[in-house]
Amino acid sequence: MPQSIQFPPGPQMAGGERVRRRMRRSGVLCVAVAALMALAALPLAPAAAAEDSSGRLFEPGYAMSKQYVAVTAYKILRDQAPATVDGCASDVKTEPDRFADLAGAGAFTRGAINCLDKLGYLKGLPGGSEGTSGRLFEPGYAMSKQYVAVTAYKILRDQAPATVDGCASDVKTEPDRFADLAGAGAFTRGAINCLDKLGYLEGLPGGRDSLEALFGRAARQRQEIVAKLTKGIDSGAYGVGKDNILRGPAGFRIDLDDCASGWSDTTGITARQIRIGHIAPQSGSLSQFGNIAKGIVNYFDWINDNDPITVAGLPRDLTLIIKDDAYIAARTVELVDESIRSANVFALHTLGSRNTLAVYEKIDEECVPHPFVVAYDPAWGDPVNHPWITGMELSYPTESVLWGTWIRENLTDLLPVKVASLAMDNNFGLAYEQSFSRWAQANPDVVRDYLPVRHDPALQTLVNEMKTVAAFEPDVYISMTAGDSCVHAIRATRETGLYNDINTKHGALFTTSGCISVDQYMRRVGKVGNGWWAVGRDVKDSTDSKFIDEPFIAFMNSNLEAAGLDPASSSLYAVGYTYGYPYVEALRIAAELPGGLTRTNFILAVRSLSIEHPMYLDGIAAEFNGNRDAFFIEGAEVIRFDAASQSWEPQGVIDVNGQTPNCEWQGDLVSPGAAYIGGCR
Repeated sequence: MPQSIQFPPGPQMAGGERVRRRMRRSGVLCVAVAALMALAALPLAPAAAAEDSSGRLFEPGYAMSKQYVAVTAYKILRDQAPATVDGCASDVKTEPDRFADLAGAGAFTRGAINCLDKLGYLKGLPGGSEGTSGRLFEPGYAMSKQYVAVTAYKILRDQAPATVDGCASDVKTEPDRFADLAGAGAFTRGAINCLDKLGYLEGLPGGRDSLEALFGRAARQRQEIVAKLTKGIDSGAYGVGKDNILRGPAGFRIDLDDCASGWSDTTGITARQIRIGHIAPQSGSLSQFGNIAKGIVNYFDWINDNDPITVAGLPRDLTLIIKDDAYIAARTVELVDESIRSANVFALHTLGSRNTLAVYEKIDEECVPHPFVVAYDPAWGDPVNHPWITGMELSYPTESVLWGTWIRENLTDLLPVKVASLAMDNNFGLAYEQSFSRWAQANPDVVRDYLPVRHDPALQTLVNEMKTVAAFEPDVYISMTAGDSCVHAIRATRETGLYNDINTKHGALFTTSGCISVDQYMRRVGKVGNGWWAVGRDVKDSTDSKFIDEPFIAFMNSNLEAAGLDPASSSLYAVGYTYGYPYVEALRIAAELPGGLTRTNFILAVRSLSIEHPMYLDGIAAEFNGNRDAFFIEGAEVIRFDAASQSWEPQGVIDVNGQTPNCEWQGDLVSPGAAYIGGCR
């Protein structure tokens, strides 16, 4: 009989440790979408974007002054409810359309804030009429962009409900109830988008997001990282020391004496190229994954033609050296060897867990940068023992942390809860089980008792195992399975009564992201699938109408079409852009560090990345931090299944950046040149 794990009660988390919870729902785009800037007018050198067109309203964490609240809200009142504005005539007498410097608009702004306060639109905001600090009225007080969106949306809701309805896809959540404005970012981004489409942000610095604005922000983010790393290198804290050890942030280090004989820091950089090896299936049953390489090449080509990376003052072409392993691990080993020995590659890029694990040790021994593996395995999060390799996809341990975080944020009336799980008795299931167990043990204020149960992956029914789970009477059940076991596990909750028991107590049932296919799994379980939760996507679907007009996606689709590639025919072209984007950002950073572009500077740049990635959902950070944070993406959309419509409904984005424990990989070779089995410890 499995034994539950009981945890002593712990302290409540401090407000500063509260995870950013993103409450954004999806739907069809607001019909009032403004036309995108013609691609012909886009800048050829985006890195040099002007500050006044930076689109900083859309930059995560950008603080906007109280003037923005007043000016934006007043414009809406003026247009939608002139009688209301007239009622504030004594406070607002100046037309706010003409202003050159918002910082100099204080007299008008104070009156507008008084007006908004009297009308009740600042109610509930810290510093509003019910606040004790009155900080809204304090000179120079900076208010976040959340205030703009929440205040303006309240006015729209009251004064022009038809206008709000027109933005229903962007703003679906009633903003009156929020305890932490800093956690309202994802809702706020939707509201800002809506206000922008309606023209209420026109004339404000940063209004109207664009490709130029995106690239301008990217340039600033790169410069911040370059400045930080350069300071560390100049002081001797970072970079390659006299002892031949590469050091970086948060204890990151690589002893270069351990590299293979004949290793060079500049291999793969020629007079004209920066050569990157890409080993992935181009043929066989998974040949469609070859479209990822086509997407990367398409993005690299645009970079080469419009804003090339320079080395020693000369532009170099990013060149992807593509080799077909047909998704056969033994073939991956041969091609990686070939890439290192004869193809003269600077860095490597691989696809698939089994394939990459087959070269896991080899690549580290050869000291070849190997960032952004296309696979979910947590093994890529081991910067101490495997410093040259990183992942990018949401890992299994991160999914476990997201489950726990959702429980903390949404089941407050039941905390601390009892949780039970049913996991496949293999590396896949144990990765989830062990990760959630560690999270539960560290958060006894959320989970007081945890029962892990395992099952043979070959079983065709899981009723007996589920009886053990049901007898535990959990508040939350998590199915840590894959394949047909997804269906067996969900059905067994009905047959054992667990489904009704948990729903009666308003608990939650979760399944893994690998079980969310409607056609393969959820359609087969019937009504018992209703109400199940899961962690869904983290990347924007480039074919979805909600995203297709976003500047970067429009730019990407235009590039693909110009090369004769139909963006609608394969979403994997967009996956190529998703991986190519951070690759280019890291290369640019490395090229600006002391010593220029080298393998050591490149891996140092990768391990220091902190960027806004335009292909990820709003509210998801994209960040590494040396040995402290080895997982680039730690956020995703939480979804809930609706059996009636046979669809997963988005419920908001949760980001747990920096909270996934690093991996300490322990594995054994199955057969020479094949793959490893093992896991994170």
